[in-house]
Amino acid sequence: MDYPQYRKQGLPMTSSHIESTVKLLNHRVKGSEKFWSECGAEALLQLKADTLSDTSHWEAFWHTRPNTMTGTRPSARSKI
Repeated sequence: MDYPQYRKQGLPMTSSHIESTVKLLNHRVKGSEKFWSECGAEALLQLKADTLSDTSHWEAFWHTRPNTMTGTRPSARSKI
């Protein structure tokens, strides 16, 4: 690795930034009294990642959400 060149570019030299982000996500998902379906956990992690990124996905989610949400959850009984 060319550390002097990486420093000139302002790139991080450690993985501490990533480790800190993983810790934040784990705390949110794996905290006490929290139970997630695989689909729900995936959606939560995607939203959290969007809030930490430099993209506009977070704003787009909240802009389109009122048009896509009905306020009810599908249940196993409703599919029968």
